[in-house]
Amino acid sequence: MDRRHSGSSVKFVVLYALLFLGTFGGFYILKGLMGTEYPIMVVVSNSMEPTLGVGDYIFVQGVDNASSINAAPDGDIIVFPRPSSYSTEYIVHRAIRKIVRGTSVSFVTKGDHNYASDPWEVSAMSIIGKVYGRAPFLGYFSLFERTSGGIVTLILLICIVLFIDYLLPIKKKEPNIPSPIPTEPPSHLRNLTMGILLVSLLPYPLSFIFMDNQLVPEVLALGCWYACDLLLPAVIVDEDNSLMLWLYHFVLLVLPVSTDVIYHITGIMPRDWWQEPRGSVPLTWFLSGETGYYYNYISILGTMLIPGCLLFFYSLAKERRGKKTP
Repeated sequence: MDRRHSGSSVKFVVLYALLFLGTFGGFYILKGLMGTEYPIMVVVSNSMEPTLGVGDYIFVQGVDNASSINAAPDGDIIVFPRPSSYSTEYIVHRAIRKIVRGTSVSFVTKGDHNYASDPWEVSAMSIIGKVYGRAPFLGYFSLFERTSGGIVTLILLICIVLFIDYLLPIKKKEPNIPSPIPTEPPSHLRNLTMGILLVSLLPYPLSFIFMDNQLVPEVLALGCWYACDLLLPAVIVDEDNSLMLWLYHFVLLVLPVSTDVIYHITGIMPRDWWQEPRGSVPLTWFLSGETGYYYNYISILGTMLIPGCLLFFYSLAKERRGKKTP
């Protein structure tokens, strides 16, 4: 393996490991700062749409005093375990009414997407915290990497980065023929590619404004990704940078957005992926007991994304075959 590329491969693996460790390390740091057992959770059902979307990260702040919770039709969104002795499901619903009985305080809750209030009262003592912010889409990747298909996908990506020189070898240099010097692509092609990359990011800012109509920008983002699959290897002269940019684009944008597109089209949301239905899950919770809905989702995801992956590696192989090495 080329020493330069070997160093880049190791860098990618180290960066991913740091990202993974930083996520969980940050989780435990936030536990102390936010005063709650679960400072970051992922929404896996649509009961709080359009306020909170499926796949959103939510940031949760602990509640020391129940009187600080605003209970009204537009009150605070609180996180609590489902009031059941046998369930471990976490619910993220809005507190719409406060009930005081002597020294005890409880709340009536309701999902913004639901027609009626929940059939229970939530004790103030059981409340994990209240939601103070969200990050759209990114929670999908946290869920995906905890499934069987997600683990296989990440292992394949890491293997591709580590063994790219063997999978897509550079053409051997012929005797007495100097290697061509890589040339910069035309500026208009570089500008077009960067513009396409920027357009592909639209679902993130638009999700804060037009959450009810996300399908159009999401499909546009996927179309931009297909264009980038073809253009990136030709536009970015350093193939390692091209590969790294493609990988991070794939992991942080394409996987989450594709999953959200599948949800909008099929109705399959993450709560359907495993046996026990849930409203939200802690960041450290690993999925298990995958259902037929999950395998239906993963097959659709493969149909959407595998052609684009093949297009990128075809374009990358074409660029690598144009180079020569001793």
